[in-house]
Amino acid sequence: MTALIDAVHRTRGGWRIPDQNLWTGEVEEHALTFAFDPAAGALFLTYEDPRPHDWERGLLWLRHGQDRSGAYKWRAINTPRTRRMMNEHLCMVCSGSCRQKKDGRTTWLFVDDPATTPTARRSRTCRPPARTAFPSRWRRARA
Repeated sequence: MTALIDAVHRTRGGWRIPDQNLWTGEVEEHALTFAFDPAAGALFLTYEDPRPHDWERGLLWLRHGQDRSGAYKWRAINTPRTRRMMNEHLCMVCSGSCRQKKDGRTTWLFVDDPATTPTARRSRTCRPPARTAFPSRWRRARA
């Protein structure tokens, strides 16, 4: 049985669909071509109808719509939303700010020493690794 999608809260089966995910209705087809860059003396890949926001940090970004229509694609990302999230330090799931309200810092790393975190608590920014993936002698040494 397939779980229904709650379009308002963007959930499926009780799990939130990350905001960075691509939806089938957002896929766009755009023709690509090569253009010559005289400064570099080389060809580069570009769209036939280039726009200023196509390029950032020397990279050509894939174009996508933004309407979240159709079915979600669990293993695909919407590149404009993802680029905004990276540039503005937003959560890839809820699009909320990842900055600490107290001092504006963003905690990116695993931190085991609470004294070194902005919140004075242990902090993890992603799922911890499975303990079974490590040799038992390593687990005993770290415990």
